[in-house]
Amino acid sequence: MSFTVRDFKDLLQLLSENPEWREELRRALLSDDFLALPKIIRELAEAQKINEQNLRELIEAGRRHETRLTKVEEQLDKLSQRVDRIEIRLAKVDGRTLEIEYERKAGGYFGRIIRDPQIVKLAAWEKQLSPPLTEEEFYDVWLADLILRGQLRKPPEGQSRDEAWLVIEVSVLMDVEDVERAVRRAALLRKANLFALPVVAGEEVTERALQMAEGRGVILVKDGRIRFVEQALQRYG
Repeated sequence: MSFTVRDFKDLLQLLSENPEWREELRRALLSDDFLALPKIIRELAEAQKINEQNLRELIEAGRRHETRLTKVEEQLDKLSQRVDRIEIRLAKVDGRTLEIEYERKAGGYFGRIIRDPQIVKLAAWEKQLSPPLTEEEFYDVWLADLILRGQLRKPPEGQSRDEAWLVIEVSVLMDVEDVERAVRRAALLRKANLFALPVVAGEEVTERALQMAEGRGVILVKDGRIRFVEQALQRYG
């Protein structure tokens, strides 16, 4: 016997009048997996809410960590600046200590170049040097770390004067700037008709400074070892 439209309407009427039959019909018509679908959807929705909450908490935690990280980075930057300032001060102290060492032991370090090296106090030479030096040139020479004068142990052949002035730039790490200053300031004293030789002295030397010193006839003193004296005498003698 076929199921007619009228039978369907009657069924709907019965289901409306007996709600408990609807659940039984649903179980009869649908599989267990399909029936479980609403529960699964609710669980997924709940899980989604939990995930969203967790995500919000993670984002907030990330913001807090980012803020803390920014503060830490600022503190590290300040600390780095302080360390840089301390290193600069220590370098100045080391440089000044080295200057005092060379000045105090001038005979030991430079006595192989000139006999009985005497420390030059440039203030006493101002009238003699200005002119021919301009005021700016005179004070530039005065800024040299150390100036010594004495009798050359090995005067250049044909040199009528055997007194020499050593214009010395002192640095823990000798660089091209030290070489250039020594060359410039020694040249100014030669302008004043003094036999002046440029010298750089220190504990270490850069490769560029070493090459420049040899090429420009600059005497180099490193840990007590003296180099390029002959080059300096040939170039400036």
